[in-house]
Order: sequence, then C-alpha cells, then structure tokens
Amino acid sequence: MPSGSDATNVDRLVGAYDLVLDGTDNLVTRRIVAAAAERLGKPLVSGAVSMFDGRVTVFAPGGPPFAALYPQDASDDDLPSCEATGILGPLTGVIGTLMATEAIKLITGIGTPLIGRVLTYDGKDARFSEFSY
Repeated sequence: MPSGSDATNVDRLVGAYDLVLDGTDNLVTRRIVAAAAERLGKPLVSGAVSMFDGRVTVFAPGGPPFAALYPQDASDDDLPSCEATGILGPLTGVIGTLMATEAIKLITGIGTPLIGRVLTYDGKDARFSEFSY
C-alpha cells in the first residue's frame, strides 16, 4: 500500500481501483488488503516470495476468500523472515510477471484466472506446480 496507508484508509485506496495487486511482505497487511477487496467486491491478485519459492493466486468475488488459504491463526512469526532466509532476487520478477499476467486475464476476460488455485514456482529447480484451495 502507498506510504501513509493503513487499515483506516484501505477502503478508500482499494475502492479507487477496479483490480488490486498485492505483493506485501506480511500477513497483517495482506489480510487488511484482502478484507477490503472482498468487502468492496474487487478482484485481488496476490503474490508472495520466500527464499527460492514463489506463489500467485487470485481472490475474486464468488471465489474462495483469503481465509480459505490463510487461516486466521496463521502468523508472520510462523514463517521464516526475509532477513533470516533471504530471497532470490530474480524470483520477484518471475512472480511479478505472473501477477501481471493474472491482472491482464482479469481485465480482458481472456483465459482462466487462478481463482481458487495457487501457482507455485520452485526457483531452485525451475518447476511450476499448482494446487486448489
């Protein structure tokens, strides 16, 4: 979210757009953005990276909510921190490109968005996989 944004103005920020892309690095912010997108009926393209791995999914009206993938009791404390484990730099480009592709699919209505599905990328072995939620 832009500088100066927090839970008090997220509806105004999310409400100003037709589509939201979220690549924030903590579950608190991700939950806030996802809740606003769900409340306002906006599709949300969500991407995350950690070490050598990345994942992309789409939360959209009528599809499974954020809580279906990330239970409320999940915490950043349960996950390895970027400071401790690092991130393979080019991985952010791979995941960002996949997020942009999902956004284009949603805007144009072409293809099948990753609604209810997570596409994962293993950067060490250069393998994609997918699972449903």
